[in-house]
Amino acid sequence: MSTSSPSAQTHDLERAVAALIDLGAHLSQMVAHMSRAPSRPLGNGGQGVPIPRVLGPLLVETLRPLEARSAPGSIGDAARLLEEIATVLTDEILLVPHDVQPPRPNRAQRRRRG
Repeated sequence: MSTSSPSAQTHDLERAVAALIDLGAHLSQMVAHMSRAPSRPLGNGGQGVPIPRVLGPLLVETLRPLEARSAPGSIGDAARLLEEIATVLTDEILLVPHDVQPPRPNRAQRRRRG
C-alpha cells in the first residue's frame, strides 16, 4: 500500500508525463535523423536496416551505466511501468487523420450563398 498522499502521487504522475513527453520528443528526433541518414546500412530488401534494430542496441549501451546507479529491480519496475503506459496510451488515445476535408456544401447551400 502506498503511503504517498494523492497530491504527491499527482505530482509524481505529472513528472512522469513531462519526462515521457521529453523522451518522446528526443526519440522522435533521433528516429527522424536516422531515417534521413544517407549511409544507412542496406539490408532488408534494399530498404535499409530497420531503425529499431539499430536504435535498440544503441540505447541499451548508452543507458547501461544506469544499471550500476539504480537500485536492484528498479529498471525492471520502470520497464513494466513503461509497458503499461504504452498499453494504456494505445488503448485510450485514438489517432485520427488530419487531412480530412470538410464536407462540400450541397447544391442548395451553394445557391443560398450566392
